[in-house]
Amino acid sequence: MKKTKKYSEEELAIGIIFKEFRISKGFSQLEAAGNEISVTHLSNFENGKTVISTNHFLNILQNINVNMFEFQNSLNQYFQKKKIYYFLT
Repeated sequence: MKKTKKYSEEELAIGIIFKEFRISKGFSQLEAAGNEISVTHLSNFENGKTVISTNHFLNILQNINVNMFEFQNSLNQYFQKKKIYYFLT
């Protein structure tokens, strides 16, 4: 029996990009999570094990000083690179 994925690649990419921003800006998971979510939940989000609500996401973005325009731009670039990679393989 084939196992189905719980979350789409698009949903999981949000956590991947968030983690890249957090690390590049020098924030710990504790600082990024703040009072919004637990560090464990943030870790699971960053590592593709779960997704988080939009409200929590917007708040943790603020915790690492990233606006939605900046985030969306990086997310678009991530998917553009993936499309190129798929084309080459």
